[in-house]
Amino acid sequence: MAAETQFSKQQMKCLIKFQRMEITERYLYLAVAKKARRKKENRDMILGIAEEELKHYNIWKKYSGQDVAPNYFAVFFGSLFTFIVGYVFMLKWMEKRADALFTEKNLALLAPVIPEVELVIMQDEHRHESEILSLVDREALRFVGSIVLGLNDALVEMIGSLAGFTFAYQDAKLIAITGFITGVAASLSMAASEYLSLKSEGRPDAITASVFTGAAYIIVVLLLIAPYILMPHQVYLALAMVVCAVLLIILMFNYYMAVVQSTPLWPRFLEMAVISLGVAGVSFIIGILSKTLWNIDV
Repeated sequence: MAAETQFSKQQMKCLIKFQRMEITERYLYLAVAKKARRKKENRDMILGIAEEELKHYNIWKKYSGQDVAPNYFAVFFGSLFTFIVGYVFMLKWMEKRADALFTEKNLALLAPVIPEVELVIMQDEHRHESEILSLVDREALRFVGSIVLGLNDALVEMIGSLAGFTFAYQDAKLIAITGFITGVAASLSMAASEYLSLKSEGRPDAITASVFTGAAYIIVVLLLIAPYILMPHQVYLALAMVVCAVLLIILMFNYYMAVVQSTPLWPRFLEMAVISLGVAGVSFIIGILSKTLWNIDV
C-alpha cells in the first residue's frame, strides 16, 4: 500500500518533517530518561515514549521510502538544556513543539492517505500528553508554591530596598553590603516561616520546601547586588541593571511556569513586573525623602 501511494510535493514535504521530528524526539526522550534515572517509574515511562517515537518514525519511513537523519542541533542543545532546567520542563517543551507541528492543517494533508495517522500516531501522541501531564503534576509543581514565595518576595523586597539605598547612600559598596545583609536575613526569615507554616499543616516535606524558599530568595539577592559590585562607580547605572535583571528573572520564571503549567505567559509576567517596579518606584521616592529630611550624606 505504501509503495503505491502517490504523494504531492506538499504532502511529501510534510511527511519528511514529521519523520525528522519523530527521530529527533526519540533521541531527546532518551537523553531526558537519563536525567530521570533516579526514579524508575518516570524513567520507564519516558523510555516507553521514546520507543513509540521510533515506531512512528518507521511508519513515516514506510511511506516516504527513505531514511531521515535527526536534527542533531536540537538533540545536542536539548540534551544540554535538560541538565539545566530539568527533565519535566523539557518534556512539556517537547510536547508544545510537537503540537506546533501536528496542526490540523498538516494532519489534514496526510490523514486521508495514511490510515496510521489517526489510528496509531495521534492516539499515541494524546496518550503521551496525558502521561507527561501526570508526571508534571507529581514532580514539577511539588515545590512551586515555595519557589514562588521566595522568588516573589525577594524581587519585590530587594528591588525596593536597593532603589531606596541607591539614592540614600549613593555608595555602591555600602549598598551591596547593606543589600546582602538585608537579603540574607530576609531569606532565613522566609525559610523559617515557610517551614513552620507547612509543618503546622502536617507536610512531611516542610524542610525541603523551606530550603527551596530560602534558596530562591538568596539567588535573587546575589543577582541583584552583583551590578553594584561590578560597577562600583556607577550606582545609578547599577540600579538600571538591577531593573533589567528583575525583568529578566520574572520573564524566565514565568516562561518556565507557562510551559510546565500550559498557561499564558504575558499576563503573569506583567503582573509581577508591575508589582516589583511599582515597589521600586515608591522605595526610590522614600530614599529621596529620607536623604532630604535627615540630610544623609554617606
